[in-house]
Amino acid sequence: RGVGDLELAAQQAVSLGAPVIGVAIPSGIAALDALAFILRVRRLGFRGHITCGGAFATLCRSRLLETTPALDSVIRHHGAHALVDLVEAVVDGRDLSKLQGVTNREGDGEPTRPIDITGELDLLPEREELGRFAGVPAAKMSAVRGCWGRCDYCGLRALRKEHLREMPRAKGIHRRPIESVADEMARLYHDRGVRFFHFVDENHLPRKKEEAVRVIRELDESLRRRKVGPRAIQMMLRADSASTEVVAALKELGLVRCLLGVE
Repeated sequence: RGVGDLELAAQQAVSLGAPVIGVAIPSGIAALDALAFILRVRRLGFRGHITCGGAFATLCRSRLLETTPALDSVIRHHGAHALVDLVEAVVDGRDLSKLQGVTNREGDGEPTRPIDITGELDLLPEREELGRFAGVPAAKMSAVRGCWGRCDYCGLRALRKEHLREMPRAKGIHRRPIESVADEMARLYHDRGVRFFHFVDENHLPRKKEEAVRVIRELDESLRRRKVGPRAIQMMLRADSASTEVVAALKELGLVRCLLGVE
């Protein structure tokens, strides 16, 4: 849950005796704790294979491998198949240099294979301790994978370009069914007392105003049917998506805080 748990997490990971440790590095900020964790498990005596994956890891894979001797490989893009292939190859003692979707110090292996992540979007995180916001239980949510924007400053755009280079027909956006999102929010609301929902998606809403309003209202209606009452929602929003109609619908949904992209 943070740098305060680093030592305990490292000790537990090493104690498992696993042949491979995988570390998620979704962002530059997350990389600080992740790399400290990798260094610590090595100093605790772990001699197996250490790999990492995630958006930041994919984009900065060469730099990570150059500067972190304790790291053995990086899994690019969607890693569900690549991680399984890597673990099986490590256990069997096979050559790792040509694995699909895996990068090591010899370079990128074979191109990432196509993958249908529809099922992944319905996988729910295991939540132990919940955070709090303004004194009430809070939970982070995710409903969208990818983005339709092409902003020059954004890492998602760079990630998309990398993805298309390997898989020219790859789908850019994957959206969870609204009913699935409402189910997760309802369980958190009724079972865990969550009243503050933070959507971490870079770009939660569809491009067209009418479609964005429809998505917001469908979620609102789905929550009403599940008797999810007073709630507060935080999300990120593109400035060109913040029309009067969209903002009014978000207000009805429960939006109280928004990071507005105006770069």
